[in-house]
Amino acid sequence: AVVSTQSGHYGRGAAQGISEVMVGLGPERLERTMSEVLICLDDETLLPHIREGYLMLFIYFPMTMKDDFAEFIGPILTPILNGLASESEFVRHTSYKAGQRIVQQYADSAINLFLPQLEEGLFDENHRIRLASCQLLGDLLYRIMGVTGKQSTVTGDEDDNFGTDETKRLIISVLGEERRNRVFSGLYIARSDVALAVRQADLHIWKIVV
Repeated sequence: AVVSTQSGHYGRGAAQGISEVMVGLGPERLERTMSEVLICLDDETLLPHIREGYLMLFIYFPMTMKDDFAEFIGPILTPILNGLASESEFVRHTSYKAGQRIVQQYADSAINLFLPQLEEGLFDENHRIRLASCQLLGDLLYRIMGVTGKQSTVTGDEDDNFGTDETKRLIISVLGEERRNRVFSGLYIARSDVALAVRQADLHIWKIVV
């Protein structure tokens, strides 16, 4: 049902149902299921609607399995990032939602499992992966700072910024100064990205965070 060719609502409902059933089946069954899902997602010939169905599980499993799902964060980031580069808009959207779920669910407990891959994603050759990595890093930093990131940053000067000493201290307290510096360096470089969408997204994040 998760890989149905019918509407996305049906696929989401199936993914949510499977994730709820998995709670009762336990961590061992989750491990077997995830192993099978990851093998399928590694198949480059997988049809887009099937890929999207599997990726939907990564939106709902973290909600129901919580800490039991943390060990899979590293392995699922590769298919999520690959999905962000898909020609299918539906696959890209679902991949991004899965990435957001990981950031929201595990920012406090498992940040070291996903942050390195987002940092690398800023320099990926695919502009869609660079864009999504930038946006997900922004989501992470906003969460740490306690802001939504939705405020307007349109000003006459691209060097204007809205960060405060307090929010900067919060970021250092979570990331540490060395990693904070590395993340900020990546975001600074992305301001000059060849892709306009990446530059625009990055500038918005930069102004809020810095």
